[in-house]
Amino acid sequence: MLRHVPRGLLVPRCWPSMPTVRHCTTASSSSASVAGPMSALKAFHNFMQPYGQYFVHVGNVILLLAINQTDMLSMRLMMVTASGLGMAYNLLQPKPLFAPALWGCGFLASHFYNIYLLLKEKQKMTLSTDQEHVYESAFMRFGFTPRQFLDLLEQAYGQWNSFSENALISKQGDPLREVHYLMEGECVLISTTGDDMFKIQPGKGGWIGEFFDPNSKPEVWEKERFRPISCKCITSQCRTLSMDMKKVDEIVKASPRLTEFATRVEVSDLWGKLHRAQPEHRRQTYQAMIAVAVSDGFLEDHEIKLAEEFRARHKLTDDDHSRALEKVGWTQKDWDARRKPKT
Repeated sequence: MLRHVPRGLLVPRCWPSMPTVRHCTTASSSSASVAGPMSALKAFHNFMQPYGQYFVHVGNVILLLAINQTDMLSMRLMMVTASGLGMAYNLLQPKPLFAPALWGCGFLASHFYNIYLLLKEKQKMTLSTDQEHVYESAFMRFGFTPRQFLDLLEQAYGQWNSFSENALISKQGDPLREVHYLMEGECVLISTTGDDMFKIQPGKGGWIGEFFDPNSKPEVWEKERFRPISCKCITSQCRTLSMDMKKVDEIVKASPRLTEFATRVEVSDLWGKLHRAQPEHRRQTYQAMIAVAVSDGFLEDHEIKLAEEFRARHKLTDDDHSRALEKVGWTQKDWDARRKPKT
């Protein structure tokens, strides 16, 4: 005798209705779609695993080459390659090392950011005539890029200044807030006693004041500082670029690379001043000799002989001689006559 089975028990358990049929079919196809790529990834991992040791060796060789590069962009690109190979080596282990690989992603992000900054600095910039002149003579050969130079001008409140003859570019006792670079003309530093110290010309040694002090401390700017000497324009026109000294110090010290570049600028400027100071010192000595010789209104033979020997030994020009006579109120005619006519 056949047992009566309710109709509901004849339907498969996973097919109670049509929606359930769609649900079971979808779950099955989804598992298949995931298993496919995972299987392919596992197969690729198994295929590449024997070659993992080559990744670490090649990566370390590239790393050694990178740390010996002088060009920052080349170094960063090599570091990116080395980091990528290191990540591949960690992921190709029998049991992939995800933690070191994730740290590699952090290193890659840092390298890519610095590459972006380097490429930004290397972008072609359009400089004005004055900007190009100052950049080439005072910044370019020390490592500054055009982008760094323009950023420094903008952030340190760079200004272009013009001064007429005998005008003071800086005055003794004024607050020490700006540093000037002489672009055009000639100026002279004046001591606290009012005497001319030495002349400043454009180019090497052309900074009027201290562009950057690598040994200064932040608190140096907490108190007002004042100029110890004056600087006067002695040509028909002097043109300068001025920048805020405090801002220059803050901007430069915020970057180790800019600190290195600015230190080179300062060292070169000091050497330039020392090189130019020696001839100027000889001219000043000659002027003092002439002043003593003519102080009584007459010239003796031995005084003329000493002056001529000094001129010849130090290769002073006729213009140097004329300026020395002019400072004491004599002319070449008076010198030849060996006396100054009474007026």
